[in-house]
Amino acid sequence: MECVDCHNPHAARGEPPKSGSTLLGPTLAGMPGVDMSGADIKAILEDVSDNLFNEDPYYQQGGDMVRVGGLDYVCDPNQGFGKRISDMTLDDGTKVEAEKKYMVAGWATVGSQSPGRPIWDVVADYLRDRKTIKIEKLNTPRLVGVESNPGISG
Repeated sequence: MECVDCHNPHAARGEPPKSGSTLLGPTLAGMPGVDMSGADIKAILEDVSDNLFNEDPYYQQGGDMVRVGGLDYVCDPNQGFGKRISDMTLDDGTKVEAEKKYMVAGWATVGSQSPGRPIWDVVADYLRDRKTIKIEKLNTPRLVGVESNPGISG
């Protein structure tokens, strides 16, 4: 997707840049977002991965990993909670730092209630305005330690 300013998704609204970097690379003008630390982003990814890969089947709630844009990371399903997610980098190769703040925008609420219009309305307007969408890079987590598991690596 195109963006007005990938490093300042608030530019189209005339707002100043938020602190830190934009995590979800190509953003839409008017997309609600929140500042989150790298540690918070990792914690969310760890929590979601635990729903899938917890050793105890009663804690496996199913679903799938969070789909992200602008972020690459490694997931090792064989590790325990808090150790599955590693090597988080932005699309430009910059390592995500635990204490640094990043702008995060999402389809669902990320953290607390997001300000602004519901994201599905923002996306619908964006898609109506454009006839063709070009995705520059598809961010897919790199799974490790699953090569012999056809249920995961397949």
